[in-house]
Amino acid sequence: MRNMFVSALVLWFGVYMVKDYKKLDVWKLALEQSLDVYEHTKTFPRDEVYGLTAQLRRSSISVLSNIAEGFVRKSSKEFKRFLTIAIGSIQNWKHK
Repeated sequence: MRNMFVSALVLWFGVYMVKDYKKLDVWKLALEQSLDVYEHTKTFPRDEVYGLTAQLRRSSISVLSNIAEGFVRKSSKEFKRFLTIAIGSIQNWKHK
């Protein structure tokens, strides 16, 4: 997952040639990861619904949201900042 964001940062100057953030490879990969998180957390014990399950799901959605929000800001500086925040959400997954 981290390689996905590193790739996004490297390719980031050409990102605005894309008109829709949903066409970014990094967003597509984050969507796949988010769907995987939701699928896997369905198997967690019921007593984790408001704990670990909720935290993992929120952080997976946070990655998608930050990519999208950074993209629509139309500033390379802002996009980079939001990608950095998204990387932080990925780190949240790693420590759960």
